[in-house]
Amino acid sequence: LHAPARSGSRPRRLPAGTPMTEPIIIAPPPVATPASVACAASSTDCGAADEPAAGSAPASTGSAGTSSTLGAGFNVLCTVLGTGLLQLPYGVRQSGWLGVPLLALMGLMACYTASVLGDLLFLVQERRTAREEALLSAPAPAAPLAPVTYGDIGMATFGRAGRLFVNVQMHVTLLMVATIYHLLAALNVHWLCGLDLPSAALAVAGVVWLHVFLKSLGDLAVLSYLNLGINVTLCGAVIAQTLRHPPATSPQRDIVVPDALSVGGAFASFGFAYGCHPVLPDVLSSMRRPREFGRMIKASFVVALALYVPLVIVAYATYGRGVQSPMYETPEISELPMMRVIKAATILPMIFTYPLVLTPPEAALERVLGVDERPCPRLCRVGLRSLFVVFTTGVAILVRTREHFGPLVDLVSSCTSTFTAFLMPCVFGLRLRGIGGERGVGRLELCVNIFVIVAFLMP
Repeated sequence: LHAPARSGSRPRRLPAGTPMTEPIIIAPPPVATPASVACAASSTDCGAADEPAAGSAPASTGSAGTSSTLGAGFNVLCTVLGTGLLQLPYGVRQSGWLGVPLLALMGLMACYTASVLGDLLFLVQERRTAREEALLSAPAPAAPLAPVTYGDIGMATFGRAGRLFVNVQMHVTLLMVATIYHLLAALNVHWLCGLDLPSAALAVAGVVWLHVFLKSLGDLAVLSYLNLGINVTLCGAVIAQTLRHPPATSPQRDIVVPDALSVGGAFASFGFAYGCHPVLPDVLSSMRRPREFGRMIKASFVVALALYVPLVIVAYATYGRGVQSPMYETPEISELPMMRVIKAATILPMIFTYPLVLTPPEAALERVLGVDERPCPRLCRVGLRSLFVVFTTGVAILVRTREHFGPLVDLVSSCTSTFTAFLMPCVFGLRLRGIGGERGVGRLELCVNIFVIVAFLMP
């Protein structure tokens, strides 16, 4: 790795032990990122630089990323928005008006932990670079450094056990999120087309299965922009229909719901709504200007809150305890012609986001099994990824009903998303950075970390 060089000059190498005053530029991984997954399937069409020849120094990575900052932000938003958007009003019903500030607070905490995760990626890469500098002083040729992953942070913090725990949590989270997208899309097809649920789940599977042939998730860049546009439109349409069709009688509302289990369910739903953290290392590694990661994260969460908060306020103020999950199942609006359009439109974001969240666990298993070294690697890859689609289809068929959708979201959030999005970034940050010192955690930040950890362990 090299520090960024001025235009027209040779890249300069930092001497070993030199304090890092500039961010390390993280190279895109050779396989499986949300912005570029099928570089593993093909040596072309990914916009990545060729690997340096044996014996040469690693090439500068300052322009190796393929994604713009705006594109990276859209990828994050596509991961955040979706099923969580329609589940949130029911979460406020479960908690009462307390849920609105709780939703906003959890958004701020998720934004903070996402920023911490980005800092840790740079920190681990910096330490890896220092070790590489020591190797470069030896006669042996230096190999390009691999990008830092969430599992590498776990390895740097707690060794092999940390890596294993992080990888299992991260990939199970993404697999179950893809399953939720598959289920909700199948439920909407079932309602719109009159198919029985197994047939609807198989129909959705036939569409999402096509992602196994993608050479790069960069091919979905345009769909990411379209996906966000659809979600913004859906949010506005649901708010408009809610205001136009209030209930016949005044709804019942609560300041705080006295049932602790109900509030815990709301807590899990709100946490699920911000669970983009497992894909953030891949998003960062795909950026052409990774130093803008922090600003991109903050902007993404501001947009998410700008959509979430108005929706839940309007929905709960209008329907109170009558709001359902998903939002469009509320009796006063469920049979409106516009709701049919909205239900149909929600299928598209789920299908567009499905490859984005399922690709990292697919690619991770491909690396473990050494798919690229096997005969007919493309055929092996298609077969392996098809098994993931079979899994999400099977779960969607087993769950079957809308009544099980909310509990499934809560289960996924409490068992997986809570760890990857909130707990692990704080714990890893405290252990890797330490407390105090030039780069350690200050007193205020220490209090924030303790608050986040305690808040998510209590439920």
